[in-house]
Amino acid sequence: MLHRQKDLTELMVRQQNLSLLPKRDVPVFNGDPLSFQPFILAFEHSIENNTSNCQDRLYFLEQFTEGQAKDIVRSCMHMDARRGYAEAKQLLKKHFGNEMKIANAYLEKAFNWTLIRPDDGEALLAYALYLRECLNAMQTLDHLDELNVASNLKLLVSKLPYKLHERWRNVVYEHSQRNNTRIRFTHLVEFLEHQSSVLLHPVFGDIKDPPPSKSPVLKAKPDTKTPRRGSSFVTSVMPAESQLQPHEQKVEHLKRNGHCFGCLKKGHLSKDCIKRMICETCKCKHPTLLHINSENADCCQQCTDHS
Repeated sequence: MLHRQKDLTELMVRQQNLSLLPKRDVPVFNGDPLSFQPFILAFEHSIENNTSNCQDRLYFLEQFTEGQAKDIVRSCMHMDARRGYAEAKQLLKKHFGNEMKIANAYLEKAFNWTLIRPDDGEALLAYALYLRECLNAMQTLDHLDELNVASNLKLLVSKLPYKLHERWRNVVYEHSQRNNTRIRFTHLVEFLEHQSSVLLHPVFGDIKDPPPSKSPVLKAKPDTKTPRRGSSFVTSVMPAESQLQPHEQKVEHLKRNGHCFGCLKKGHLSKDCIKRMICETCKCKHPTLLHINSENADCCQQCTDHS
């Protein structure tokens, strides 16, 4: 009697301690294979273990699912409660808890991970933690052994900032020289966890490269005159800066690049030009670009001398 009374007392203490724990919430399962195992464990622990009524279990299973998963559970609700609950759990595992599907979901998420920006310690830590999750899942999912394949390791490393590529190459080289074995997925996970810890150092983790200096950009004044035939060609021939330079420098630029002084095109001299442009200022047969802004009456003669 004393022994039985002791057992009852211990049971009452355990029940009292359980009542003081926070309420255990069951997540709603939406069909994501990566969420199936946490969901089914939480459901069995919080609901299945607390009621032996299969009808209640089936109703709760329907309540905590959505999308295709809910449709599967509902398709079993016309059966006998015991059979329907067992069938619903089996179908959920078949469609969402299959080991190959779970492994493929892990691989797809890892291979499609967003590129990590340089010095983004938080993003690098998130990537390292997810790959640690994959490494842990490898203990029970044989299909995740594909992460040890060299081509897949290279794909995972491609998500890293460029400067980490060189550090990883050094790790691979030193490992091969020291152990004479190929690198494995677990080494990459350890490398990323170390690098993320370095970037998130509480004192020196936020040191960043200074921004590159920007040289001032000179902008040409807009031309408010109405363009004539060939004016768009003039803009492409002469750089924006040179349009603001003295007449002699314009002439030197055209000579150096072999342009005609009559139409500004290449391949012939102005004396052989048959498509001379008309100056908008003095109406002479030379481009407006080459007009001399002065009262000098020899403007056209100077253009002819240059040709």
